[in-house]
Amino acid sequence: MAVTELARLRLLAGTEPSSPELLAGLAQAKEVMQQSSGFDFWFYQCVETPHVIFILGSWPSVQFHMQEFIPSQPNQDLLALLKDQITVEWMFHLDIDQSSTPLPLNRGMVAVDRHVISDGQKEAFQSTFEKSKHGLGSFIDGPNHVVGGWRIEEGYDPSLEGDEAKAEFVLFTAWDSVEHHLEFQRQEGFQNYSQIRKHTDAVDITHAKLFNVQAEVLK
Repeated sequence: MAVTELARLRLLAGTEPSSPELLAGLAQAKEVMQQSSGFDFWFYQCVETPHVIFILGSWPSVQFHMQEFIPSQPNQDLLALLKDQITVEWMFHLDIDQSSTPLPLNRGMVAVDRHVISDGQKEAFQSTFEKSKHGLGSFIDGPNHVVGGWRIEEGYDPSLEGDEAKAEFVLFTAWDSVEHHLEFQRQEGFQNYSQIRKHTDAVDITHAKLFNVQAEVLK
């Protein structure tokens, strides 16, 4: 089963999102990742922090990505190309096979919600989520706009500082705007949906818009 990659990049000081060099470098990265994986990849720009860029894509497996692609020469060339422009803040994989369950990327914005699960509460969270997600799906015009999955491994995350990662559920939802998302919180259905937070230690919600890169690549 294919897995989904979620990575958070931060632009280094002196690099702007509109930089032609950055855009061309990311275009080259997208091309290399797609050719290597056989899947589509997207860059999304954080609304709250515009100097943050998310990578969304798929790999045949975690092992293929980590042990075959990352050490490969094409990827090492990309790292050298972009090393003065971006840094990877964190990266991990989710048990979402986009060939059967595509991410909801067909609207103006996607929300990325990271739910850190309290110890021993994974099954309770899953049960509560399954019972309450229909209200969220109904508000944003259908269940296809609500896709979530479990973090498979620790991945690359310096913030853990040697601590074992807790269970984490990442939810992707499609919205027209941040205001559209906030409107859901004023609906009656939100009270039922928000019960999932009883099973979490932390929730981080980020909004992002598609970040288009140049079609041409650096030579």
